[in-house]
Amino acid sequence: MLNLRTCCLMPALCKGCRCVVLYNALQEMASCQRCHGSVTPYSTSSVQSKSRRGGHALFEWNAAGLRFELLDIAYRCPGCGRLKMRFSDMGCWD
Repeated sequence: MLNLRTCCLMPALCKGCRCVVLYNALQEMASCQRCHGSVTPYSTSSVQSKSRRGGHALFEWNAAGLRFELLDIAYRCPGCGRLKMRFSDMGCWD
């Protein structure tokens, strides 16, 4: 059974599917549920723009002693591969 101690879904880039997917950040091996390939969390610097100036946190998660955040900066787009995608705050959803 999934609960807040076993599941924390975070956005990630799947290069195999070329889409944004959700992965469970509390599992050691993250993989795409569609193609079963590896995913790269958007909290990883390899899919973030180098310029972090002015990049305040849009989202912050603290789960199982781990901290995750998405900044207001450009991220790698799964479709075109360029650092043009942005996340935005659309409200609180539980």
